[in-house]
Amino acid sequence: MKPRLSNAILLLAVIALTGCCTETKPLPRSDTSPPQLRRYPNLLAHISHDDLSFSVSLNPAKRSFLTIHISQRDSVLKSLPTVLMRVQMADDKVIEGPAVKPRMWYGNGGYSEMDYRFELGRSAVIDDIHSVTVTIDGQKYDLCPF
Repeated sequence: MKPRLSNAILLLAVIALTGCCTETKPLPRSDTSPPQLRRYPNLLAHISHDDLSFSVSLNPAKRSFLTIHISQRDSVLKSLPTVLMRVQMADDKVIEGPAVKPRMWYGNGGYSEMDYRFELGRSAVIDDIHSVTVTIDGQKYDLCPF
């Protein structure tokens, strides 16, 4: 019995020594950082100035349109404002013209909400847009996505 016991102890010692003395290579690390996503992927900008508040975003249903959502105090709103657009794309193409007025708008807590549409002529993502100039009733706003 003694030879079996000594063989077992010797075998355990060899296994223990080879396990602690061998060099282990570190496992390759995979990039576990989450992808950088925008909180509102279609939103280009939101502006609030005096009694006017508006946002410009890509239309989620048809990415070839910009949506200009205007919220304005009812006391200021006498008629639908005129909205002119100038969009400079990243490839230096410039698209200009009036935004299409909404057929209807709705009121909410003393504010009127209106959604205008502006056609880009092609499907786009925010990175395709270099800058947007919005003119609302003669007041000009320059927007740049970040």
